[in-house]
Amino acid sequence: MPDSANLELGPCNIYLEESAVDVNVGYLGNVTVKLAAEASPLTGAQKGTSPLDKILTGGGVQVTVEFKEMTLANFARAYPHAVLTGDGDRVDFTNRVGLSMRSLAKQLTLKKIVGGVESALAKDILIIPEASPVEGEISVAFTPTDQRILAATFEAWPNDTTGRWAYMGDELAS
Repeated sequence: MPDSANLELGPCNIYLEESAVDVNVGYLGNVTVKLAAEASPLTGAQKGTSPLDKILTGGGVQVTVEFKEMTLANFARAYPHAVLTGDGDRVDFTNRVGLSMRSLAKQLTLKKIVGGVESALAKDILIIPEASPVEGEISVAFTPTDQRILAATFEAWPNDTTGRWAYMGDELAS
C-alpha cells in the first residue's frame, strides 16, 4: 500500500573520515548517488540474439558531490592529483602517476537533512566504507554572476571479503 511517509525531498550533509574523525565537508550543492549494475546476456542460437537470461558481471556505486565551499581541503578531497600540505595552508597539484586510486579511499557518509536537522536514523544514512575521487577532469568556472562549484565524483571500492560497496540501515541486521 502506498505510504506518503516514504516520499522524500531535501539535502544532505557529507562527511569524509580524516585522521579517524568524520569531517563535515561544508555547504553543498546537489549530491547524486549512482548505483550501477552491469550484466552480460546469455543467448541460444534457437532464439537469435534475444537474451534468455543475464548474468551480473559487475557494477559500482558513485557519489557526485558539488562542493560550494571553495577550500584548499575540498580541492584536495576532490582531485586525486591534489595534495594538501601538512599545515593545510597550500594544496599542490602534482603528477602522481602510478598512485593507486584505492589508496586515497576514505569512509564517506551521507546523512539526510529532515526538517532542517540532520537525521540520526540509520535508514537516512548511507555509509561507503571506502570511497576515493575518480579520475577525470574537474572544472571550476570563474564568472561574474554564477557561484563557483567544485564538482567531484567519488567511487566506492568493494570490501575484499563481502563485496559490499555501501550500506544504509542497521549495519548489524541479518
